[in-house]
Amino acid sequence: MKAVICAGALALLGAGAAQAALVNLSYQGKSQVETGVDVTGSGAFTTKSATALGAIGVDDLASFSFSFSFSYQGKVDTYAYDLSKLTCAKKFDGSICGFSAVLSSTGVDSLELLTDMAPGAFSWDQRLVVDSLQLAFTENPDMPPLSTGKLTATLVPDANPLPEPASLALAGLALGGCLLGSRRRSR
Repeated sequence: MKAVICAGALALLGAGAAQAALVNLSYQGKSQVETGVDVTGSGAFTTKSATALGAIGVDDLASFSFSFSFSYQGKVDTYAYDLSKLTCAKKFDGSICGFSAVLSSTGVDSLELLTDMAPGAFSWDQRLVVDSLQLAFTENPDMPPLSTGKLTATLVPDANPLPEPASLALAGLALGGCLLGSRRRSR
């Protein structure tokens, strides 16, 4: 019986229950200001290691990054957003930043987000708005959308899952008991 418990503890150490999810993001849009101009962007977010699949919010994120380039009259601005841009104070126009998504074992089922503004050097300050995976746009709240498009969110499979901390502790206790038991037996 002790051998079975020891084998189970070893198996538990090798198994990973909780893991961080990595999601790659890609934006394909068109300028609404100049005809025929593509607006593209990319980024990723990572959940905290104990975050399970299902509904997640900004507090479940370990990291977030996204950037896109916007061209206007031949000059290009690059806008960058990080985790801090998903949490912003309520603005005079009533908008509040935020993030919500639903992750499943097969991918990203839904995603909505609104970033804070990022400054532009040659054109308008802009933020990223994702109403759904099918409808994303960049905008300045004082204007119509500056680009509209689609956001693709791809869940990256984890080849090296992290063991859940509680599972590690239990497995460690079980292994300690096995070692202590075998040590007493050898005396």
